[in-house]
Amino acid sequence: MWALTWSAALSQADRRIGGNGFGGDLHQCSEFTSGFGGAADTAALAAGLRRSRRTDSGVGPRERDFAWAGNWTMLAIGPVQFHFFDLVRSGGEAMRRRKFLALMAGAASWPRGAAAQMARPRRIGLMANLPLPPVQRFVRRLAQLGYAEGNNIIIEYRFGEGRDDRFPAFAAELVALPVEVIVVWGNPAAFAAKRATTTIPILIGAAGDVVNTGLIANVAHPESNLTGFVALNVELEEKRVELLREVIPNLSRVAVLTNSSNPLGRVNLDTVHRAAQRLGVTVEVFDARSSQDVGSALAEVKASQPDAALVAADTLLLSERRQITEMMAASRIPAIYAFKEFSDAGGLLSYGADLSVLFERAADYLNRLLQGEKPGNLPVQQATTFELIINLKAASALGLTIPANVLVQANEVIE
Repeated sequence: MWALTWSAALSQADRRIGGNGFGGDLHQCSEFTSGFGGAADTAALAAGLRRSRRTDSGVGPRERDFAWAGNWTMLAIGPVQFHFFDLVRSGGEAMRRRKFLALMAGAASWPRGAAAQMARPRRIGLMANLPLPPVQRFVRRLAQLGYAEGNNIIIEYRFGEGRDDRFPAFAAELVALPVEVIVVWGNPAAFAAKRATTTIPILIGAAGDVVNTGLIANVAHPESNLTGFVALNVELEEKRVELLREVIPNLSRVAVLTNSSNPLGRVNLDTVHRAAQRLGVTVEVFDARSSQDVGSALAEVKASQPDAALVAADTLLLSERRQITEMMAASRIPAIYAFKEFSDAGGLLSYGADLSVLFERAADYLNRLLQGEKPGNLPVQQATTFELIINLKAASALGLTIPANVLVQANEVIE
């Protein structure tokens, strides 16, 4: 607590300059510290102590003692860009005492945030497959909340780059550092974090499903150390099949590219099968459990000659979006995707939650967690903003005409 640090600083000052009347004046300043909260940074105290002990030309031993005590005190109550040797050179003893007391009184009026700016930076971890726009929006929102990356917050990034098997090791590293909160994108990263710690808060920036996959049982009052945001990808798979049917009226066979190593994959497939059965469509599943499997799985999709393809909501497949969209275009297979980045890479259709919005909301949750809020007090929230993106250039290359009733639903049309 600040009061304890203040007391320690005054004791150090008394030992150096006590007995001459000035130490008592230092104690009079303690009344100005009642509004402070938090603790002084040990490293800053040590640095200030080293600075105060340096020999400065023109300053005698007594003045050095005065400066040494002053640095201790100022470091105890907050950041000040002030060199006490300047103070000790100006005027006599009485003047120096008045300046010192005035400085202490002024320090008491500083806003709470002033001390926080010089406190030890908060350290968090972030696990995702790639540094895509949702991650960038997360960092931007943190800046709006007063967290400047590299200044008062340090983000330990861990990107799988198409390898979900890296997340367990990443999670162990972040726990060992340690970090104060682990932010994750996707079910594989969330499960890895959950297995690594039961004490460090885990904030899900976006996951396809948390209940059916077993991540969190009670979304209203999350148990243990997890909370966050759900993209509702399981529910949206049905809508994706329906959109394919609207774009391709004679749709009868759909190839589904999925990742069975992702706990979300099984739940997504169940939804796809139900939607396909209702619409009278046959589903054929192709599995890619790693980035190395994507090429062979795509070759199998091409050989099967489906009427259309659905690429499951999976961050590993997202990392291979260029390979996937290029093969679909070359094979003349209309496809729909869960992430807008596929449309940006040339994919025909994408429909899903706006993950950038979810990550902005996650930044607000992170702020509350860093202020001491418990994860169980932050209910899991669902996506409320969704995007249908249509790539007319891709449609033209496939010889497709997008129906007007589908075009009017689009949030964005790529010409």
